[in-house]
Amino acid sequence: MKLIDRSCGECKQNYNCEYLASLRRVVARINQDVGRYYSWSIYFGTDDEYKLVHTYCSGENFITISCGAVKKMTEEDIFQTFIEFMCPNTSISDDNENIIIESETTSHEEKIEKIKKALKIDNPINIFSSGVVNGFADINGIINISSAALDDLDFNEIAFIIAHEKAHIDNNDNKKKSNIINAVQNTAKEILDSDQGLLSKLADVAKVSAIGYASFVVQSQAAEIAADVQAKKMLREANLSADGGEKLMRRFNNGFSFTHPSSNLRNAIIKKI
Repeated sequence: MKLIDRSCGECKQNYNCEYLASLRRVVARINQDVGRYYSWSIYFGTDDEYKLVHTYCSGENFITISCGAVKKMTEEDIFQTFIEFMCPNTSISDDNENIIIESETTSHEEKIEKIKKALKIDNPINIFSSGVVNGFADINGIINISSAALDDLDFNEIAFIIAHEKAHIDNNDNKKKSNIINAVQNTAKEILDSDQGLLSKLADVAKVSAIGYASFVVQSQAAEIAADVQAKKMLREANLSADGGEKLMRRFNNGFSFTHPSSNLRNAIIKKI
């Protein structure tokens, strides 16, 4: 693991800047324990806003952490977060000041069954092969989760995804979105079948489509927040760690589609629950 310093001039001139020094200590600790097995780059930036993002590009892993994030986190918090990014599906214990990494070897199916039992979920859960972390609920009440999610995420993050999709099913969110699409299509058909002139028809269809699009996005984003809230409550009721959602938002910072609110907004709401 290597630290790439993109901090402000003051930090670079002052080697003993407390925030940069704190990050150096964390990187040194990781390199001593497990970092020698991982070729990761840590970018330390000047942004005073909270920013902590893991990205993967062209076969390389990067973690970007802002000065604002270092200011708000303890060294132990930073260390644990870096380890979570680097070693998903692991538990970390401290034995005589030596970090021990214990790999989780349970199969995909075993993980799913443990989570279903803990959350008391009866819905079928389908595992589909994909290199992209993803999960979704279909209109038939089936929860779908990718193999990459089961490989790359830890137990709490996987549980949050499954609980989130269960909430979508319970709230009939797919049905609500389908109703919006059907309403737009039916209204557009009525306009096109009317006696209006062609230009007038096209203008009215465009208006209906714009309203429908806006309604769809608003409904989708509201549904995501509601599902986040319900998922965290489900994890708590199951006596599981409720931090899975927050970790997901940090891991995939603003990496969701336009139908989802920003990761920062979702994380802020999740933290308040």
